[in-house]
Amino acid sequence: MARISRAQYEANKQKLDDHIWELFKTEGWEAVTYSRLAKFMGTRKSTIQGYYPSSAHFLEGIEGRGFPEMLPLLDMSSPEAFLDSFAEGIKLPLFRNVFELFVLDGVQGISGTHAKKILANMKKMGKHYFGMDEQEAEHMYKMIIGTALASIIESDSI
Repeated sequence: MARISRAQYEANKQKLDDHIWELFKTEGWEAVTYSRLAKFMGTRKSTIQGYYPSSAHFLEGIEGRGFPEMLPLLDMSSPEAFLDSFAEGIKLPLFRNVFELFVLDGVQGISGTHAKKILANMKKMGKHYFGMDEQEAEHMYKMIIGTALASIIESDSI
């Protein structure tokens, strides 16, 4: 990689992170590739590897962005309303892509921590929004996972 200033590196990294997020949000994890990012930046894949040494590092452009965009679409008035709104939300590309990445990381271990962070955040959400104790929050996240999976299986887009 040619020498660039720290400021230019950071600007390029932010641009790449934003592009990763947009690709992921609309097309899913499979769309986020070195080739797509290199084409977007007008450079070589090896240059992109200077920002993301492995494809697992693409998660840097995704982490922390999903929930803030999903939250306005969720009904937080009760656990039941939340589950119903999540079942509807999973039909949207953003929800589905976030859930599929969660499952991929949980099963294949893309980063080894992404799925665990999401589980921890789901527990916190149950406690924060619904005043649940640890056991109730755990039950809720299992209901979320089951609801999402059932909605995907029942849809025509498998």
